[in-house]
Amino acid sequence: MSSHTLRVHLLKIDKDKRELRCVAESTPGTELMVRFDLPKPGDNLTATEVPFREGAQLNLIDCEIDKEGYFIPRLIVLEPDYLIDASAIAECFQDYAITPLHYFRNKFEARENRSYLLLGNLANFFLDELVFAEKPDEVSFGDVFLRSFRQSPFEYTSCEDIRSDDDFPKRAINVHQCTLEPSFFSERFGFQGRLDLLHLPAGGAEA
Repeated sequence: MSSHTLRVHLLKIDKDKRELRCVAESTPGTELMVRFDLPKPGDNLTATEVPFREGAQLNLIDCEIDKEGYFIPRLIVLEPDYLIDASAIAECFQDYAITPLHYFRNKFEARENRSYLLLGNLANFFLDELVFAEKPDEVSFGDVFLRSFRQSPFEYTSCEDIRSDDDFPKRAINVHQCTLEPSFFSERFGFQGRLDLLHLPAGGAEA
C-alpha cells in the first residue's frame, strides 16, 4: 500500500460534526479522529446522507493533520477491498453531469448496434487470433473475418452505419512482447479493470 494511504477501521460516526473515530490497521489499538468533507457552498450532501457506516474499512488518501490532531484526507475510499470496475466509474462522468445514476441508467438502455461497437468487438477478435496464432504472418484477414461474422451474423447484416473502408494505422508491434487482456487493480482506490492488449517492448521503458 502507498505510504500516502492509511487503512483504518471505522468505529464511530459523528454526522453533524463530520468526524470519524477510527483505528489504524498499521497500529492496532491506536485510535485517530478524521474530519471529512466539511460543507461547501452548493454541497447537496446532508448529515443524514453520509455514506459511511460503523465497522467499515476505509482508505484515507493523502492525509494532513491539523493543529488539533485531526486527520484530514484528500479522499476517502469506502470498502476498498470491494473492487469496482473502472468502466463503471467512467460511466458516471458525462459532459452534462457527474452522477452514479448514469451507471444505473445504462443498465436499462437497449444495446445499440452501432459500427464503433461492432468494430471494437472485431478488433478484439483479431487481437485474440493474432496473439495466439503460431505464425501470425500467415493469419488471413478473410478467414478471421468470416469466423467473426459467423459469431454475429445479424449484427453485421443489420448495422447500417458501416460504410468506412479506412485501414488502421500500422504499428511496429511484436506479438511475442504482448499480453492479451491483462487485468489490473488498485487496492488504494478500490477499482479494477482490464486492457485489450499490453505491449512491452524489450528494453523499453514505456508500454
